[in-house]
This record gives sequence, C-alpha cells and structure tokens, in this order.
Amino acid sequence: MKRNYLKFILFAALILIAFFVLENLNQRFWLNDFKVYYDAAHAFLNDSPVYGVNFSLGSGNYKYSPFVLFEFIPFTFFSFNVAAVLFYFLLTCIIIVSFVFCWKMVCSYVFQDEIKSPNTFLAIMFVCTLNNIQRELHLGNINFIMVTMLIFAMFLMIKQKYIYAGIFLAMVIITKPFFVLLLLLLVLRRQYIALASFAVSLILFLLAPILFVGMQQNILLHKEWIYTMILHADSFPSNTTFDQLIRIHIWQEAPSIFQYIVIVVACILFSALSIFNQLKENKLKEKEKLVASNFIIEWFVMIALMPNLFRTDWQHFLMTFPLLMVLLRSIWKEKNYWLVAAFVVLAFFYGGNTEELIGDTISDYLIQSGSIGIANIFIIAFSLVMYFVSTKKSNLVLFR
Repeated sequence: MKRNYLKFILFAALILIAFFVLENLNQRFWLNDFKVYYDAAHAFLNDSPVYGVNFSLGSGNYKYSPFVLFEFIPFTFFSFNVAAVLFYFLLTCIIIVSFVFCWKMVCSYVFQDEIKSPNTFLAIMFVCTLNNIQRELHLGNINFIMVTMLIFAMFLMIKQKYIYAGIFLAMVIITKPFFVLLLLLLVLRRQYIALASFAVSLILFLLAPILFVGMQQNILLHKEWIYTMILHADSFPSNTTFDQLIRIHIWQEAPSIFQYIVIVVACILFSALSIFNQLKENKLKEKEKLVASNFIIEWFVMIALMPNLFRTDWQHFLMTFPLLMVLLRSIWKEKNYWLVAAFVVLAFFYGGNTEELIGDTISDYLIQSGSIGIANIFIIAFSLVMYFVSTKKSNLVLFR
C-alpha cells in the first residue's frame, strides 16, 4: 500500500523554516562548521594552507580529508551568506527525505505490517530528535548527510548493488574514518564485492587531489589531515563514550588504554550478535527476508555505537535516529504503558536536554554526567530486546 507522507513533510519543513527565520531574527545564523568547510575549500583553490588554520569560532580548524573539500567547492562560487542559505535548505531537504526513506526501509524489511498513522509516527520521531537536529542546522554540520548516505549504502547492499554501496561507504569513511568499524559487519556478512568496491573507491578518493596539487602536495595534505585528526581526538573533551562514562561513574583511575579495550570488547560483542543472527538464519529454508531484516538491525546498531566508542561532540548521536525509529515502531502496537514510559524517559535523556526546557543547572548536570551517552546505550539494548521479541512473535520469517 502506498503511503502519503505529505503531512509529515509539511510539518517538518515548517519547523525547520521557522528555525531558519528565528536564527536570522536573533542574528544567530552562523553555520560555523559550514564556514570552516567553505573557507577551507577557498584556501584549497587558492593554494593556501588548509590544516592548522582557524577558519571559524570554536575549534575552527578543518579536520576532514582533502577529498571532502571537493564536495564544498561548488559552494565557493557564491558568497558565504548565499552559500550558507543554500547549504541550510539542502540539509533541511536531506533530513526530511532521510526520515521518510528510513521509515520505508523499516516498514519494508523489518516489520511485517504497516501502521495506520505513519505521519503521526514520523512527527513523533522528528520531535524526539529535534534538539539534535537544530544543533546540526545551527552549526551547519554534515552528520545527517553521513547517516543518510549510510542508510542508502545499506539499501544498495540489500538490493545487491554492492559496487555502488562500496562507493557510498568509502565516501562516508574518508569523511569520518571511525565508521571503518562498519567493515567488520561486511566481513561477518561476507560482502566481499562491497568490500572490494570500498577499497578501490577509497584509494581513488585518496589519490584524487593529485589532479589539482600533484603527488608531493597530496602526501603532505594527508599527513596534515592525519595529524589534525589525532590532535583533535586527543584534546576533545567528550564525556559520552563508554570509557569516559565508566571513569565518571565507576572507575576514575581507568588507564588511557581502556578506551581501546572498550572498542575491542564492543567489536567482539557485535560479532557475537551477528553470528547469532546468522546461526538462526541458517536454520531456515527461506531466509532472505530475515537476512535483510537482521542486516538492517546490525547496521543500525553499529552506526548508533559510534558516538559511544569515539570521542566526538554530542550531535553525533543523530546517528542513533534509525535505531530509535525501530524501537518506537517495535512498541507502537504493543499497548504496553510501561514500554511507552521507558521510551519517553529514554527519548527525554536522548533529545530533551535543552536549557530552555529544564534550566541551566539541570542541563549542565546532565551534560557533565554524560546522560545522552547513557541513554544511547540503553536505546541500543532496548531496541535489540524489542526487535528479538517482535521477530519471535512473527515466527522469525514473516516480514514484508
């Protein structure tokens, strides 16, 4: 059955346009992160330094690969003010499309039935993530673009378009290298064509700047990029990762190597999850739909884990929105008020920390205690439990 998502699209568009108007009225339409990308692209075109230069407020340094600059060069044909407006509305469109596309993926491959009010569902999901979305738009960041590309790469793999999926995955990983952990899932799922496509694409992306600056300068740019990433990671004051949360609440004297131990343990547990799913799949004669459903869940879980494993700012928790969508869909028809209450609590700690809503004191306390990181961990665990419950009720195979 075809669904009309016009009501949700209008709802989301009106909110994001209103935010654009308010930002301009309050003279807060800054897009500081986009300004970094914009100025760095200008510097690249003018043979000026790209790394180690303060282009904007905050950290102000360009921290992405030389290849990513190509994506922002088209904006340099406009003044910054015009480019900022274009980028804002491009990002607005991507956010809205991403919600609808992710929802259609969840309906088509994870759950066997549709709900009567998809627009209401999407509106609730949008509100749950609105605090993180407005922060993304205010900064002009690219996190939502990345998660949208990852959802599309997953869709391409399900459709067995492995070469294109590998290209999209390479574009994401060359932008944010911590997504390299997604390759673990491709290995576990034996997606070798996608892996080969990823490897070839990544090499080409790394070599692409040679066409503009030559081999020696390209090597120098990549050395500066790696140094900038390491410096940023070492100095970033994140308190939402597993290791930092343990230091805050349990073991203050945990050694620095503990961060890497946590990543290894997380990869082992994730591998166990995928292997467990594959063992269930192998017991079935007609397993294609279950394979697709399990792959989507594993993909969403790995994406959601990233801000808990690597030091980064809290708007990266936008990466959890696809899994949060699965969780909300899992409890939508349960009519269990305890499950609804649990979701509301998690949604509040995930996306409800705004000074305007709860005041400076409580907001600062939640930030210092890493509440969004804790909520993200519980969302991942809760989503997996509800998913396995729902698949059991569907006899493991009855998915649309």
